[in-house]
Amino acid sequence: MLFGAFAFAQQSTEANYGVKGGLNLGNAKYEIASVEQTTSVRTSFFLGGFAEKGITDQLNIQVEGQLAFNGTTVKTELDDFTNEKNTLTQIVFNIPVLAEYKVTDDFSLQAGPYLSLLLNSSEDNKSNTENFNTASVGLAFGAEYYFIDGFFVDLRYNQGLGDTSDVRNISYVPNSLQIGVGYKMK
Repeated sequence: MLFGAFAFAQQSTEANYGVKGGLNLGNAKYEIASVEQTTSVRTSFFLGGFAEKGITDQLNIQVEGQLAFNGTTVKTELDDFTNEKNTLTQIVFNIPVLAEYKVTDDFSLQAGPYLSLLLNSSEDNKSNTENFNTASVGLAFGAEYYFIDGFFVDLRYNQGLGDTSDVRNISYVPNSLQIGVGYKMK
């Protein structure tokens, strides 16, 4: 179906390309033995590029390649008096495939699936990549606003669709909010 959409797009319009980057606010639903842990946002950044093809005047398909620095800080209560804080950092390469609906010439809404490839993971600067799946999927929802000759700002929420942990009795489902700027070449 997606290949059919691209084939149709090649007949209707030319492709546009661009770059983007910005703030990445990563977090996760983290459970140990079915007990949800207290997590907090980890602030980092993302960088990437994209290609966009028009299907109609108002509908585009956008494919991205994006390097993102995700993670979270986990607070675990060991007993009534002792807490432990660990910072989980993950470097992922995300490949979103988004449908983009142009509400106006300057404003659009986006939604679609993404594939996330784990490049590296560490907890408190100690590698733990082997504790996570190397690939996972999720859904992305966002909006984009063009303000000057190809420059835009965007806001996107990414939600993982499943547990990415390979460790028994531990569940880790990542999510992130991205606030970015970019430039589209026409």
